[in-house]
Amino acid sequence: MSKVKKFSTVFALVIMLILGSFALVACCGEQNITFTISETLKSEAENVLEIMENNVLNKLPAKEGESTYSYYTYEEAKEAIPEFTEYYVLVGTVNNVTDLESVGFGDVVYDKDQTIPLSVGMSHFIKDKIYYFEDNKLYMAAPILLLESAGETKIKLNGQEVDFNMFPAAEEISFTDIKFCFDTTNEVDFNEDTNEYTLIYNEGAQKSMVGCYYDGMAQNDISINSLYKNGKLDSYSVTTNTDKDKDDNYPLTYYFVSYKEDVNDINESYDGAKFELKSYIYGKGFATATFINQINYTEEIA
Repeated sequence: MSKVKKFSTVFALVIMLILGSFALVACCGEQNITFTISETLKSEAENVLEIMENNVLNKLPAKEGESTYSYYTYEEAKEAIPEFTEYYVLVGTVNNVTDLESVGFGDVVYDKDQTIPLSVGMSHFIKDKIYYFEDNKLYMAAPILLLESAGETKIKLNGQEVDFNMFPAAEEISFTDIKFCFDTTNEVDFNEDTNEYTLIYNEGAQKSMVGCYYDGMAQNDISINSLYKNGKLDSYSVTTNTDKDKDDNYPLTYYFVSYKEDVNDINESYDGAKFELKSYIYGKGFATATFINQINYTEEIA
C-alpha cells in the first residue's frame, strides 16, 4: 500500500473517531438528565386543588353551543371564573435536555402537548396540556400531578427515570369496604388471591351505585380520580363526597354501569368490564381498587 493510501485511511479513521466522539457526547449529554424538585410542590399543588374546590367544581357554566358536554382550556375556564387563578404548578428544574418529549410516573407516560379531559362536575371538563417545559422548568397540571405521582419515587423524563421525592409523600391507604350504597339484591364478591372486587348486578339504575369506604371519610371530602376500563383510560375527575348512602355515610361513589335503558347495550359495553380506580383523597392519602362487572339483570328488572 502506498504512503498516500495509508495516510488517507488513517485520516478517515481519525475523522470517524472524532465524529463518533461528538455523537457520543451529544447522546450522553441528552440522556444524562438531572432534576431538582420544587421544595414547595406539594403545598402549591394542594392549593390549586383548594381553589378548584371552592370556585370551579360544579360551578363552570355551560359553553355556548355545547348543550351536553363543555370543554374548557385553562385560560377559557379562568375567563369564565376569574378566581381560578392557578392550575399549573412548578414541578422542578430539568437540566441536560433541550426539550421534554414525554413525562410520566410509573406506567403512565404523557407525550408533549398531550391533553386529557378532567371532569369538574356538571358534565364540564378542563381539557388542556398536561405539562409544558419552559426555561428548563417543568410545569404540570396540579390535579394530574397529585394523583399520578402518589406512591411514586421516580419521575420519567424522556423515558429516563430520575429521583422524585415529594415531601411530605402521599400516604397509601386502603378502602376499608366496597359495597352498594342502597338496599339491593346486588352483591360484591372480593377475591383475596387477585385483590379484585366482582360487582354482581341483579338490579340497575340508582341501585347500582357503588361506595368506596375509607377511614376518616367525611361529607365533601375532595378527591382526584383516574378510572381505567379494560386497560384504557376512561376518565379523570375531581369529585367530592356528596352522595349519602342508606346509613347516612358519605363514601366515594361510582357507577360502573350506565343508566342506559337498553340492557343489550349495557351488556355489550359493561358486562365483564374490568375497571381500575386510583383516588388521591385530599388530606387522607391515595387508594386503589380493581372491579369486574357481572350483570345479571334483565330489561324489566333494570
